[in-house]
Amino acid sequence: MSEVDSIEEKYIPRVGWDGNLSDHDDYVEFKIYSRRLLYLYAACYGFSQQGDIAELMSYIKSVLYIIEPSNSFPDNIWHIAKELAYLSKQPGSIDYCHYISTLAHCLKTPAPVALQFKNLKQLSDIKGFALLESKPLDKYLTVLRANIDKIAPEYSQVLLDAVDDLEKECAGISLPEGKPDIKAKVHRLLMIIAACKSSKEIMDTSVLVHFVRAIMEHGNKKNIPYLIAGLARLVQSTPKIQKILGAPGISGGPHLRMAPLQWLAFVPDRLSEDDIKELCQSLQAPSASKSRRRMKDGKIFHQWLSTLEQMLASEVMNKAMVMPILKKLTQSLTYEKLGWLYMLFNMGDRFTAFLDRMGLSCQKEGLPLMIAEKGADALVGVNKKFSKWLMKQRHHHLLPFYMASMIEQGNAAVIDLTHQFIETSVNSTFIQSRQSTLNNPHLQAVYKKYPRFEAGWGANFSGFSEETRNKLLSQGETLKLTEDPWDLFISGLEVKSCISPDGLHSYRRGLMSYVMDGRNAMIVIKNQKGNILSRSVIRMVLDQDDSPALLLEKGYPDQSNLLFIDAARDIADEMELPLYRCVDAKKGEKVKVLEGRAPFDYFDEFLSTKERQELTITKVQRDVR
Repeated sequence: MSEVDSIEEKYIPRVGWDGNLSDHDDYVEFKIYSRRLLYLYAACYGFSQQGDIAELMSYIKSVLYIIEPSNSFPDNIWHIAKELAYLSKQPGSIDYCHYISTLAHCLKTPAPVALQFKNLKQLSDIKGFALLESKPLDKYLTVLRANIDKIAPEYSQVLLDAVDDLEKECAGISLPEGKPDIKAKVHRLLMIIAACKSSKEIMDTSVLVHFVRAIMEHGNKKNIPYLIAGLARLVQSTPKIQKILGAPGISGGPHLRMAPLQWLAFVPDRLSEDDIKELCQSLQAPSASKSRRRMKDGKIFHQWLSTLEQMLASEVMNKAMVMPILKKLTQSLTYEKLGWLYMLFNMGDRFTAFLDRMGLSCQKEGLPLMIAEKGADALVGVNKKFSKWLMKQRHHHLLPFYMASMIEQGNAAVIDLTHQFIETSVNSTFIQSRQSTLNNPHLQAVYKKYPRFEAGWGANFSGFSEETRNKLLSQGETLKLTEDPWDLFISGLEVKSCISPDGLHSYRRGLMSYVMDGRNAMIVIKNQKGNILSRSVIRMVLDQDDSPALLLEKGYPDQSNLLFIDAARDIADEMELPLYRCVDAKKGEKVKVLEGRAPFDYFDEFLSTKERQELTITKVQRDVR
C-alpha cells in the first residue's frame, strides 16, 4: 500500500487536463513502476500461512528499494518476483534449492551470459542478496550445508569447504553495518554452487577448488557476473580444456588464473581446444611478462573481462579475427587497447560516427585487430593527449556513446559543446572556456555586478569548514565544490539521476549545460576511489533585484533539499552572496536565470529540460540563519 501511495504521489500531479500523463518519459516510467507493483501482487497472492513472512518481506523490499526498474530492461526484477511466487507458497524458511536450480538452468543458456545477467542484475552481488533479513547467518548456512549433497553431490566437498570459509570470514564482520557485505558474499557462494550444478561433465575437484577460492576471495564486485559466467563455461567445457586452465604451473596469482575464463565464451564456434592451449602458453611465455604484470592491476583486469564479453556480443567481429586479436592482447596488453576495443565492440557503427566527428579516421576493415596491435595509433589523427586523458576517466566509454547519441538526434549545438568540452579538458583551458561570456547573456549580467566570478568557482572559494566536513562526511570521504569537467559529466550516472550521459535523451540533452555553462557547479561527496556518492547542483542566479545570488538545488541520490545546506552556506559566506534553496512549494520568493550557453538546461523545479530562454524559478526560499 505504501508503494501505491508513492506512485500516486509522484504521478497524479503530472496528469494533464485530459487525464493522461503529458510527458512521454513519465508515461513510460509510470508503466514500469506499475508493472513492478503488479508483479509483486501476483507473486504474493495466496501465500502460505506457514511461510516466513519476514523472509518474504525482504524480497519485496529488494524489488522496491534495491532493484531499480530500467527503461531499457523493464523486466529486470522478474527473477525475484518469480522466486517470491515460489517462496510465498512454501512453509518454513528458505532452503536455497529452488533459487540455485533456477540460476543453474539460466547458466546453461547460450552466451553472452555475463552481459545478459549484468542487465538483469541477477548475477551481481553489488547490492547484496534479498535474504538474511530475519535470521542469523548460521541458520541459513546450516540449511545450505544440508542441501549441498542434493544440489551438487559431485562437488560437495569443495563447496562445503567454501561454506566453512565464508562462515569464518563473516564472523569477523561487524553488524549491522557489515550486513550488506555478508549478504553479497552469501549470494556469490550461491551463484558458484549454481555454476557447478550447471556442469555437463564431472570436473576434477582439484582444479575446481582453485577457481572457487579465487572467485570467493575476489575483491571487485563488478567482476562477479563475468567470473560466475566464466566458471559455468569452465565446468561445462571438455576435460582437456579444464586440464589446460587448471594446470598447476600457471604463474601470476588469481587474476592470471581467472583471466582465461573469458576465452571459453568463444569455444567451440571461434576457438578450438588447441587455440586455448596456445593462448595459455602465449600468456605464460617469458615475452608476455609485461602483460602478466598488467593483468594483476585491478583496473586492467576488469577492462579485460568486460571487453572480451563485449567482443563476444559484437556485430563488428568475424570469426577469423578472434584468435589473432587475443594473441596480440596476450603478447602486449595495455589498458588503452582494451578501452578502445570495448568502445568499438559496444558501439559498432556508432563508434565510427564518433571518430568522424572528432576528426579522426581509420581503416574500417580489420580495425579491431589493428587496435589490438597498435592501440590508439590505429586511429589516424588521434591526439595522444586526448587518448591518455580519456582513458584516465572513470566510465570513459560513455563519452563516445554520448557524442554518438547526440549525432543521431541531430543536436548540432550540443555536439559542438561536447567537442569543446573534450578539447578544453585535454588542453587545460576548461575553466576559461566555461566562464566565457560568448553566447552567454546570463554570465554577462553576473560579471557586471560580480566581476570576480569570471575566474570561476574554485578561484572564489577556498574550502569547507571543519564543522561542515564533520557533519557530512564518513571516514575516507571528501567534500568538494567541483567544476572538474569529468565530475560534471559523469555525476548523473554515479548518483543515479536522470541527467546521466546514458539516460533518456529528453534529459541527457541538458547535460552540457551542467558541464559547459560556468553558472553551474556541484557540491559533491566522494569516496576514496574518487567516485561521487552524492551531489547537489549550485547555481549562480539573479535575485529579484537582478543581483547575483546562489541557488542550491536538491541533493541526489536521496533528493533532499537540505542535504548540502551547510556546505552551501560556507560557499555563500566566502563569496559574500545571498543563498536561496529549493523548496517543495512556492514561498513568495523567486530567482531567475537568463539565457545560458547551452541549448538545453535542466532544473529540479520543472522536472524536465528547458530550451535556452530566460526562466523564473519560484519554488525557492532565501536562507536565513
